[in-house]
Amino acid sequence: MKIGLIATGGGGALDAALSLTKLIHPSACFIGFSDRYCGALEVLQKHCAITSLHESTRKEEISDHAYKLFRSNSCEIIVLLYSRLIASRLYDNFSCYNVHPSLLPNYKGFGAVEAAFCDSAKVLGVTIHEVDSSVDAGPINCQVKTIPTVKNIKYWQSLSFLMKVLLLVSFLDKKLGANTESVLHTICCTPNLPEVMQLLGISTSTKIQKGFRDVVRKSEAFSLYSSL
Repeated sequence: MKIGLIATGGGGALDAALSLTKLIHPSACFIGFSDRYCGALEVLQKHCAITSLHESTRKEEISDHAYKLFRSNSCEIIVLLYSRLIASRLYDNFSCYNVHPSLLPNYKGFGAVEAAFCDSAKVLGVTIHEVDSSVDAGPINCQVKTIPTVKNIKYWQSLSFLMKVLLLVSFLDKKLGANTESVLHTICCTPNLPEVMQLLGISTSTKIQKGFRDVVRKSEAFSLYSSL
């Protein structure tokens, strides 16, 4: 299966997720697209067989170029870690999935983690949902959630980063042929934050378990929690 990726931003979660995915699916083929020079473009160039850049802010133009790239390379699905909306030419012709940093249907749109933090939300989550004409209201495919134990915005942002990695690995593992279902995982933050893998159930692969623990140990959430 060839998977198309549309990404902008820093690209850190995407880099970690693709690195872990390739541990168990070394032959996985990704085709990347971005509309600007950014960290995510460099991540796409690192992991994708083909990467295309088309600088524009026009939704229809961006979607048209991405459509041609993914169609010509026989992509079967498209995954977005993207800060703009896409046009119907993409989601009418491909199964498109968006990674959104909240437990939808709560906190749609931009700044979801910050909005949840300002509301003192009890639960922080990440959702992968199907893309349609709505804004973050397409059918939900899978989610992950945690209960933040530290009132610190950097901690919340780092937890969101970890959940993006976790959920994207789980999602890609399923799409690339694993005999598992994407389900609602719960991460409980404890002093043994690296041991959250015991609760994840995303893969029986020891490579994935070790790899994700390493991602956790390097995270700002782990540093902040360990310093308390």
